[in-house]
Amino acid sequence: MIKKGIVCLLLMTLFSCNDGDVFFTELTFDDFEVQYCEGSSSLIFYKITDEPYQTISFTTALANTSFLTTPGDHTSTITASDSFYYRQYNGNPSIIFCSDFPPSTPTITNEFVSTTGTVQYANTMTQEDRDNVDDASEGFDLNNNYLGDDVDNDGILNNLDFDDDGDNVPTDEEDLDGDGDPTNDDTDGDGIPNYLDPDDDDDGILTRYEDADGDLDPTDDFTTTNPDYLDATVTNSNAIDQYRDNELWEDFSIVIQVQSLQLLNSSGEQQSVIQETFNFGTVNNIATSATLYPVDFN
Repeated sequence: MIKKGIVCLLLMTLFSCNDGDVFFTELTFDDFEVQYCEGSSSLIFYKITDEPYQTISFTTALANTSFLTTPGDHTSTITASDSFYYRQYNGNPSIIFCSDFPPSTPTITNEFVSTTGTVQYANTMTQEDRDNVDDASEGFDLNNNYLGDDVDNDGILNNLDFDDDGDNVPTDEEDLDGDGDPTNDDTDGDGIPNYLDPDDDDDGILTRYEDADGDLDPTDDFTTTNPDYLDATVTNSNAIDQYRDNELWEDFSIVIQVQSLQLLNSSGEQQSVIQETFNFGTVNNIATSATLYPVDFN
């Protein structure tokens, strides 16, 4: 929302007064989610409130969006082409942003525009293997000390390893009962869950070797109705000492601050200024896939 108070005397050094008034503006959108979408040439960040309907938004050129997936501090400039807006509407504006064919309603009833200022992005990145096993369970002895644990000795710690036991069956695919938890699936009943067991059916042949076609995927090799690596009666062996490339996700969280922002009412009837630093909000759930390459077998 927006709060206004006539403070012309206090801001004389910053602005001359139009019609005798300068409006001090405090933007209070803290409780509303930062949203973003891609327009024809720009990335648009915005927040929407209702009762009344209001938005704050700004754009940055698509050519300058590498900060989204680059950890660290980054800065962009508010310009005439990449402006900052505060707007009021006579209806819900959620359908306006990034529409291929913007609707004729709702109508903007009031607008403030800034063409100066800077936007600062503080971007942090975390890596996840997304294998449906929490980090505390990513150790061979399940001692809640996953840091430093590397069950298959492939040089990738379990909490970032999409295949913890190195049997070329990804950990999330070792959830045979489909309950979303690979930690309770133990085909051979030896007390070691499949996702940590290099020989899932305890037939003396490594799961990784029960890959008849050599495609680094034991799940598609069948002699009977079950895959060979889960059938203790099948002991075919194809010695494959190679790990699959490790897939993981990089999740980014970006804290956005706007600085030195001055807003001008587009009607020209009044001016407005906000505090020197304005916390726009945090963008979460920007994710990209990545690959960690395991060490070679000796």
